[in-house]
Amino acid sequence: YAIANQAADKQQAKIAADQVVDNATKIANSIAPLYGQPAADQLLKLLAGHWGAVKHYSDATVAKDTKGKQAAVTDLTSNAKAIAAFLAKANPNLPENTLVAMLSAHGAHHVAQVDEFAAHDYAAEAKTWAMMRPHVLALADALTAALVKQFPDKF
Repeated sequence: YAIANQAADKQQAKIAADQVVDNATKIANSIAPLYGQPAADQLLKLLAGHWGAVKHYSDATVAKDTKGKQAAVTDLTSNAKAIAAFLAKANPNLPENTLVAMLSAHGAHHVAQVDEFAAHDYAAEAKTWAMMRPHVLALADALTAALVKQFPDKF
């Protein structure tokens, strides 16, 4: 989305946005068999908040809106805390503080990427992406391990 947004390619930005929503929906629905559909719906709302904050940051960057960027970072930070609280409450094997740290780092990666694209600093963005990919996988692994521990008979 950020690349298409900065290139003013509205069609590609919409495609990317739709893919983000589809991915968030799949992630949220993956917990339905374990926690129920209401929990999946709540997670989807939280993931939508994450996406909304990243999108807001990208849009504010394109508009050169410093206050908008600051508001988006505030939203991203509070959303990380809300997701962490939700997951920690659902699964005692997920320490809330650890999740806040991991999700905050994930949000910071998004912010860095948007800024690097805006600055046309593709070498820096490549380094950020190289950090972001294994970080996201580590987050997924932590969530998976906690689910397996909480629901060993389901795996």
